[in-house]
Amino acid sequence: MLIFIYGQDGYRSRQKMRELVDAFRKKHDPSGLNIARIDGTKTTADELGAAVNTPGFLSSRRMVVVDDLLTSKRGREEIEGQFVPLFKNHLDSTVIVLRDDLSEDKVKAHPVRKSLAGAPKDKVVDYHFAPLERREVVWWINDEVKRRSVTIEPKAAELLAALVGNDLWRLSSELDKLTAQAGGKPILARDVGEMVRGTVEENIFAFVDAVAARDLGRASALLRDQLSAGLEELYLLSMLIRQFRLLLIVTSFLEEKKGATKAAMAGELGLHPFVAGKLLAQVRTFSRKDLERSFVRLFALERSIKTGRLSPGAALDLFLGSLVPA
Repeated sequence: MLIFIYGQDGYRSRQKMRELVDAFRKKHDPSGLNIARIDGTKTTADELGAAVNTPGFLSSRRMVVVDDLLTSKRGREEIEGQFVPLFKNHLDSTVIVLRDDLSEDKVKAHPVRKSLAGAPKDKVVDYHFAPLERREVVWWINDEVKRRSVTIEPKAAELLAALVGNDLWRLSSELDKLTAQAGGKPILARDVGEMVRGTVEENIFAFVDAVAARDLGRASALLRDQLSAGLEELYLLSMLIRQFRLLLIVTSFLEEKKGATKAAMAGELGLHPFVAGKLLAQVRTFSRKDLERSFVRLFALERSIKTGRLSPGAALDLFLGSLVPA
C-alpha cells in the first residue's frame, strides 16, 4: 500500500502521519522495529529500495515513512528512472507513506503520483490538507480545547482565530499557554485579548503608518482585511484608540526624558521591547497636535457608538474620511 499525505497545512499532515504510525504500531508492530523513517531529500534510490523491499522482522508488515521526497530537487529523469519503479514494484507487505508540504495540484502533477494514477483505491490512498478557512479554524480550536479537557467561550474562539489565522502550529502553542493560564476554568475572550499578540496588532501598526502618510487607500485596505478576517468594527476602533493613546503617552515621555533609550522607555512604561520600538518609530511621524486630533476624533466616535448615534462601521468610515486633506 502507498499513502500520500500532502498539502500546505503542515500541522495537520504531520498529525495524520503520526496517527497512521501509531495505528500501525498498535496493530502490527508494538516494538517499533518495523517502522523506518527516511529523509526523502537525502536518500538514494538504492537506500529507499532496500527499505521498501525488506520483510518485516517478527511481523507480517513493515512501514516506511518518507518525508519530502516529492519536494526534493531531483531531475525528472532520476525520478522516473530510479524512484518510480520502486513505488510500482515493492513488497506487498510494506506500507509506504509519502508526506510532503506540496499543494494538491503539484502532487498530482508529480511523476511518482502520476505513475500510480490508475492504481486501485485500496492500493493508493491520498490525504490532502489544504489551509483551513476561518470558520474551520474556529471548529479546529473547539476540537483542540476538548482534547485538552478544557472549554472556550465562542467569542474567545472567534477572537483567537481572527488574531492568529490558520497557522495551526502557532494556534497550538497559544492554546497551550491559554490552557495553563485558565487553570481548568473556561478560556474567555479577555484571556485571549491579554495573552495573544496577533496579526491584528501588526496591522494596527501598519494602519497607523498609513494614517501618518495620509494614505487613505492603504488604510482602507488594511481595515477591510481585518474585517474580512472576522474582527468586529468596535474591536478595531478600540484598538485604534489604544494605539493613539500609547503614542501620546510615548510623546509625553520623550518630551520629559529627552534621549531616553528604547529599553528605558519599555521598562518605565511597561511595554514589550518590540512594541516600544514600533511606537518610537511611529511617534516621529506625528506632531503632538496630529496625535491629539486623531485621539479626540476616535474617542468622540466611540462615544457616538455607545450612545447609539453611530454604527461601528459608520464610525470607521468617518475616521477614514477625516484622513482626506481639506
